[in-house]
Amino acid sequence: MKNTEQHSDPTRGKPRSSNIRALLLDHGPLASGDHGFNQNGINENDKRTGVTKFNPRPGGAGSRISGSGLTRSVYYIEGEHTAFEIVESWLETNEDKLTDTPDKALHWLISSYGPEYKKASREFHTDIANNEEGSAGTTTIEACPLCDEPLNNTPLASHLLECPEK
Repeated sequence: MKNTEQHSDPTRGKPRSSNIRALLLDHGPLASGDHGFNQNGINENDKRTGVTKFNPRPGGAGSRISGSGLTRSVYYIEGEHTAFEIVESWLETNEDKLTDTPDKALHWLISSYGPEYKKASREFHTDIANNEEGSAGTTTIEACPLCDEPLNNTPLASHLLECPEK
């Protein structure tokens, strides 16, 4: 007797790269689960079409922010979406996980992606932008933006490796 049972296809219903690109072009940056977009990482095809992800992380696997759990990555197309759109989507997607995170910490994490992201972050964190305007382009960080522990001349990057709030 022939087995007529159909096996489920694990890729069935999941967008392929061309569909992922189309979804991102139509809807802007998206987190997995939005608009039927189910993405668990970026494959080589996605990378070739410019699809990448944004998920600032203070260190370690996954992005834990102030003990609120893992944040969700936002996928976008390089050159098609602006830093402002990407940051806005990430902040909205992770709003529930970011409520206890100080603005300084969020600004620092977002700014780590580059100058255009720092500028975009200032749009959302105007109190930080106002404080930075008076500086000569350098900001001295005296305490960790995640846990508020004094750094005592320790580089922030070194502290973040052991930060209890990462």
